[in-house]
Amino acid sequence: MRKATLLIAIALALGLGTAAAAVAQAPSAADESLFREAKLLVFDKSWEAALVKIDELVDRFPSSPLAGQALFYKGECLSSLGREREALRAYKAYVKLDDAKPSLVEESEGSIVDLAFDLYRAGDASALRDIESRLDAPNKVVRYYAAYKLSLVPDKKLAAKAAP
Repeated sequence: MRKATLLIAIALALGLGTAAAAVAQAPSAADESLFREAKLLVFDKSWEAALVKIDELVDRFPSSPLAGQALFYKGECLSSLGREREALRAYKAYVKLDDAKPSLVEESEGSIVDLAFDLYRAGDASALRDIESRLDAPNKVVRYYAAYKLSLVPDKKLAAKAAP
């Protein structure tokens, strides 16, 4: 009897712990509202205003589950503003998150490849490392896109790395 009671108590404790963790991970109305405002500004291509909202979200709610996604949108804003290196950092930070959405990871990886290629064309040969490192990506779309972009490099020795 004690054993059954103990098992029930443990099961309840685990269930409540899981429920508490879910509540702790749920966004509040305030961070959800900021995130929604930031996304609308991104969709309206109001990059600077969106960045302000994104930074406010991350500053006020650093442990919000939406703070990670905000990194992706920060990359979008920075990229559109021509701030390639900052955008690259934002996208790279996003893809490293444990709770990153697979579709946004794929989009981030594609943006990393594009930004790295642009930086290479602007004279930063070291930017190609970001493309080369994606040739081994687990995502086939990312691998193929990295290979395609690398094949466009005028240095044929480097471009040959794109060949299967």
